Amino acid sequence: MGDLLTPLEREACRLADPGCAAAAQIPGPGGLLDAVLSTSGVSFLIAAGVFLAQATQRSPGWDGWAWPTRWVSILVFALFSATGMAGGLSGLFERLLASVGAAAIADLAVGILRWSRAAVINPGERPREAPEPAPR
Repeated sequence: MGDLLTPLEREACRLADPGCAAAAQIPGPGGLLDAVLSTSGVSFLIAAGVFLAQATQRSPGWDGWAWPTRWVSILVFALFSATGMAGGLSGLFERLLASVGAAAIADLAVGILRWSRAAVINPGERPREAPEPAPR
């Protein structure tokens, strides 16, 4: 599959090459594909953070994750904006953006792992953070 997609992945030039600018990369199918997928991927990551923050705020035991999730979404948005405005430092901001996104997903995975282990160890018990059920 990778060999099949190779012609689409090629960019006209590398930014490290003399005389190559970001605008020279986009006219080819590889550059256009990279620009569209990167922009939409980061936009979806920011939107997912906003929706995740709303969902965690309403979920018992996860409400403490709402504000950290919002802050990570704000940081990702700021880094995404800085990537477009940084000029020569855009590569640095792209790497910071990828690192923050990966760290946030890893942190969420650890939280889910801890939550699921607590549920497996005490299957009949509700998690401590969950509120009491409403009386009928």
